[in-house]
Amino acid sequence: MKDLHSCYLAVGTDMIIEDENIWMPLYGRNGLCKIDRKKKQCESIVCFKDEKLSQEYLYDSVIKVGEKIILIPGSAFKIAIYDIRDGNIQYIEILEVCGEQYDLKFWGGFTYKNDVYLLGCQYPAILKIELENLDVSYINDWIPTIKNYNKNTFDSLKFLHDKQSHRCFHLS
Repeated sequence: MKDLHSCYLAVGTDMIIEDENIWMPLYGRNGLCKIDRKKKQCESIVCFKDEKLSQEYLYDSVIKVGEKIILIPGSAFKIAIYDIRDGNIQYIEILEVCGEQYDLKFWGGFTYKNDVYLLGCQYPAILKIELENLDVSYINDWIPTIKNYNKNTFDSLKFLHDKQSHRCFHLS
């Protein structure tokens, strides 16, 4: 750990503030930062495998559930779940939808009961993660309904992904 006054932190847009620690994704770098508030020390505690070492908005948001930190992908290719107790990381692959790549997949999320929901930014679905078994549901059946309400918003959305058949439907 480094003394907080000698640390230069380029932090992301979100953080978890607790009595003893602050957790935040690093901005422009591959890592999760932990700040010990009492000792006034900081450290980069993890580097995420298979991701670039320097990338803007790699993990844009964080959610803490129990002793786990869920890192929500901005430009990252996987959801990362960091276990505070043992330092292990689990990864959840995100389905590629119709061969598209997104610069900023999700903008945030929330918890409800024992599930985590990730809200898409450019990714055309809401992801529901069941934390007990890490099953992921892709919720996108609402898109055709609201498409008619705001045409300008959906002009940039090129397609829908049918989660049952894994087929693409263009919205033209």
